[in-house]
Amino acid sequence: MAFENGGYIERQKETVGQFLARWLDSYGATNVTARTLQGYRSSIRCYSGPLARIPVQALTARYIQSVYAGMTEKGLSATTVVQFHRIIHKALGTGAKWGLLTRNVADGTTPPRIERMEMAMWDIDTTQRFLDASAVSRYRDFYH
Repeated sequence: MAFENGGYIERQKETVGQFLARWLDSYGATNVTARTLQGYRSSIRCYSGPLARIPVQALTARYIQSVYAGMTEKGLSATTVVQFHRIIHKALGTGAKWGLLTRNVADGTTPPRIERMEMAMWDIDTTQRFLDASAVSRYRDFYH
């Protein structure tokens, strides 16, 4: 049935690691800035290890979700996990557009929620003590 309606995709042995390297070289090199590409490479190098040897067509949402849980257990911030999720989601979405995957399995994952923290502010007394202490600093005018 999948063959008849165009949903059939021939099996390939490309691993997630190989696919991500190819994705970075082709998609990343032409669609993002050099700085963004550098960030993608760094994130993939640091966090895709558990995924690297799995055939990309055998990757499941459940396995990706377990990688997110492992990252959190290691003490990585929710922001880091969400950043990695965005990269994997984008890469697998591109794989689906290229006809390598039938769908983006990262759609079935939920990264941790980023908790927004309110920044602590100095009260008036603390601010005044700082300005008084900085009166002898060469940066006095900048602080004031």
